[in-house]
Amino acid sequence: MRPETQTVLHSWCRQTEWNAPTIIGGAGARLHTADGRTILDFSSLAECSNLGHQHPRVVEAIRAQAQRLCFVTSAWGAEPRARLAELLLEKSGFPDGRVYFTLGGADANEHAVKFARQASGKPQGWIIARDRSYHGASYATMALSGDARTVAQVDPAAFHVAHVPPPYAYRCPFGTRTDSACGVAAAERVGEVIDEHGAASVEREPHARDLDALQVHRDPDAGRPGGDGDPAVQFGEGELLHDPDEADRRDDLSRRLPTPSPQPRAGLILRPTNAGIQHRPDACHRSRSGLIAHSATIPR
Repeated sequence: MRPETQTVLHSWCRQTEWNAPTIIGGAGARLHTADGRTILDFSSLAECSNLGHQHPRVVEAIRAQAQRLCFVTSAWGAEPRARLAELLLEKSGFPDGRVYFTLGGADANEHAVKFARQASGKPQGWIIARDRSYHGASYATMALSGDARTVAQVDPAAFHVAHVPPPYAYRCPFGTRTDSACGVAAAERVGEVIDEHGAASVEREPHARDLDALQVHRDPDAGRPGGDGDPAVQFGEGELLHDPDEADRRDDLSRRLPTPSPQPRAGLILRPTNAGIQHRPDACHRSRSGLIAHSATIPR
């Protein structure tokens, strides 16, 4: 058999430099290589291995399902799929929703854009995404991504994508000096871009600690003490701003956002790619375009 370097194209690397060991087994947090070594698996992103390699319960579940039925197309019903959908809806806080299963992250993000544009009645609606973000490696998701590695390969404007700076307070792109001021400045920029372009949705995929989640919404129980329905800006720790000195700017944000509707036109569930993300089903609100925005925060 020819070596893999001669038969496989590997992602995110120079093909001539790829020289990874061949893995033939694993146990727990360790991998076994073809040359007889046992190494710790420090791979990131592959949530399917969170329970460890070759976990006995996972192996048994795969074996049992393979004995019953290995595959059926999505045109037919499948009991494992229905059970998983029910669990996902229960955990996400959308008991009356529906789950659309996709093959991967880029696929999921492209479908989310299609849903948002269809629900908002804007087939060419603008999508607002963040700089310093990654949403996939297809052309559409490279356009969504604020990723320096792919910026020369695709024109975001051709896909009706506009980017805004992230609320990265450590090196705030707006030159602010505090976490809260950076968050408000980032939220104001999102509002400005919505005013400039209109938007079918705001694409936000939590992916890394330095890309803390930002969510602007109306919440009847949040905002300044004593205020009802004030806009709240949510950061990585789920902190709601209560700084009186920034009241005027928050009021300006409030005017940019519509009154929440009891029946939003569509729902978007953002795919988490970081095991540390905490879901906040209670922070689901109607955005400017009439879409539900689901807040997820990354703890420090």
